[in-house]
Amino acid sequence: MPVAIGVSYAKKEPVICFVGDGGSIYSIQSIWTSFKQKLPVIFICFENRSYHILKELSLLQNSDLDPNKFIGMDFKESKPDLNMIAEGFGAISYTADTYEKLRKYIKISLDSKGPIWITVPTLSKL
Repeated sequence: MPVAIGVSYAKKEPVICFVGDGGSIYSIQSIWTSFKQKLPVIFICFENRSYHILKELSLLQNSDLDPNKFIGMDFKESKPDLNMIAEGFGAISYTADTYEKLRKYIKISLDSKGPIWITVPTLSKL
């Protein structure tokens, strides 16, 4: 997310940043920076309600792990409302639960003068 802001700042043009919901938590304040600097960054967040990449990396390192017993890598008890958080940092947010909506929101977002957050619900295999 910070890299997308840097590219947008340097190029003075829209940048699309792909991020997972778990990974976005590490630098969620980037949305505020994009808003404060009026940078047209389009954050597309794949929401699988987990730290999916950490699970995959763990399984690559140790294939004997039980993929059903990852501790602290799922948002089961609570679901962070990342759209609301993005709006709190000044972004416009959308949820694209179909391909058509995703295309529509990206097209709209390319004309934006500030941050856009698009949540794309996905299924997690782990």
